[in-house]
Amino acid sequence: MTAQRGSSLMELMVAVSIVGILAALAIPSYQNYRLKTNRPIGIGCVLEAQRRIETTYQHSNGYPSDLSGAGYGSASPSCGDQGLYTLALSLPNTSACPKANCYQVVATAVGSQVKDGNLRLTYNASTLDPNSRNTKEHLPAGTSTWIASWDFQPGH
Repeated sequence: MTAQRGSSLMELMVAVSIVGILAALAIPSYQNYRLKTNRPIGIGCVLEAQRRIETTYQHSNGYPSDLSGAGYGSASPSCGDQGLYTLALSLPNTSACPKANCYQVVATAVGSQVKDGNLRLTYNASTLDPNSRNTKEHLPAGTSTWIASWDFQPGH
């Protein structure tokens, strides 16, 4: 008698099942990792927009009405090489945030980054405490409340 070599169909199916289970666990984890690592691109774009807005304020003694007035090619420029965010400037006019002293820069997530959510920086020059003039917020996708941080929040 000769010994048979190779694997049976049952052994092959077990191996395929194990690979499938590992892929089912690894792919969502990798996708969340990509979202988290792309967030600093949006943060950098928001901070660059703030720098340009403040430079414009120094030259003209007033905030621009949109980002084209801050040296961008359009009112809502794309952010980063991959276009993961779109930037926009708003000048809210409330008692807590008067228009002459306040602005918000919002980075709206685009494409695959939408699953992570948007970023918003609110600058209020009328606040006496210089440490609280910048409010940095992250709105995870699917929620209606801003988290007062750009840092990764567990469970989001």
